[in-house]
Amino acid sequence: MNELTFTPLESQVLELLLAGEDPVLNVLRQQFHSSRVESRQYTGAGYYLKFNVSRNTPGLRDISNVKPSFCFGDVDVEFTTGSYQQMVGFLIWVKNGYLDQLEVYTYGDEKWSDRFDDFRLGYMDDPRDLNNLRENWEL
Repeated sequence: MNELTFTPLESQVLELLLAGEDPVLNVLRQQFHSSRVESRQYTGAGYYLKFNVSRNTPGLRDISNVKPSFCFGDVDVEFTTGSYQQMVGFLIWVKNGYLDQLEVYTYGDEKWSDRFDDFRLGYMDDPRDLNNLRENWEL
């Protein structure tokens, strides 16, 4: 059986997305570190990575004033292949207090390609605005 694993790019993106001192991000980081890849569904303009999170890991229901389901994303990646550059964005989807999926998408009409020579990733806002990010999950 060929088990799916996180790519180095996915791991780096998820570490950035889940970084920061916040109770929600702390729980989601724990979930990520106890999860595995269930599937990848390619769309042409990106893909959905489905998480399989151990239910032994804490959920978000014990944190007050947090929506059970929400999404957020504030990380971009610029891929370079020769002289060609492509921008890619990411959204984390949380369902019923657990990581559900990572949405990977290209901007505009670009087609997804996982063939690249180099990439540069970072936050959309520099410095990162955690207060703005919290608006995605706070009640």
